[in-house]
Amino acid sequence: MSDAAFYSMYYIDHAGRALSWNVAAQTFEEQMCIYLGCCETLSRSLAHYTGHKLTVLTNDRACVEENSKELACVELPFEPVPVGIKFFASMQRLSLFKYFAQCPGYSFLIESDSLCINDIPLNLTRCVENNIPTYYDITDQVYPAYGREKILLDKERLLGGPSVGMWAGGDLIGGDGAFFQELYDEIAQIKDAYWSDYDSYFHQGDEMLVSVALEKIMRRRYVCDVGSFGGIRRYWSNPTLHVQRPTKAYLDCFLVHLPADKPLLASYSVPHWIPKLA
Repeated sequence: MSDAAFYSMYYIDHAGRALSWNVAAQTFEEQMCIYLGCCETLSRSLAHYTGHKLTVLTNDRACVEENSKELACVELPFEPVPVGIKFFASMQRLSLFKYFAQCPGYSFLIESDSLCINDIPLNLTRCVENNIPTYYDITDQVYPAYGREKILLDKERLLGGPSVGMWAGGDLIGGDGAFFQELYDEIAQIKDAYWSDYDSYFHQGDEMLVSVALEKIMRRRYVCDVGSFGGIRRYWSNPTLHVQRPTKAYLDCFLVHLPADKPLLASYSVPHWIPKLA
């Protein structure tokens, strides 16, 4: 799978001094340290099992290069998103789709708090070889918390028509340049409506826009759910409202996303530093 490239995002909100609502940290600097450590751990695990290293897409290349001696990074311009939205940093992923639209070959965007634990499945290789877009369906993980109808009705407000209520996680998304251009264009058509009234929706973040855009695309073409064959699975180490698979069901996955275990993942990284703010 030599023509596939693996990416993650490291966006530093210098103004708001926040990276995520999903990490327990005493300071902004500690959050930065944890997230960069996660990127290093993901990069090492990918290199071990695939021979590919991770490329970090960031708004502050100097910070990454000063504080990590091993990560490859690219600094990008990021489009503005509403200040005050709950998952402000994650919303910046929308700008990455525009970048991937110009990239040759097949690009995977992976959450940094993930770990590669096995070789690439043949199923995923076939997706890359045949330019089949990929995503991770987590509908069954979100409806116990928010309700089937709420998810469906909120999506229909943006779709302007009926929805099946499918929900795509930000854990992994992949495709060639044409797919990412299609995704970016679909999001561009709905983002202003969402941003003007985002606090009335059950979810504040990029997953809402991506889920709506993907549902529209999936009515025209096939997009493969990699969770169906263990391309990636999300595991919460804290209590959940949905029923999780037994732990052994994760052992043969290619990637495991561990959103509640960022400090643990970062601890696998060798450097222990406090980054210098710009």
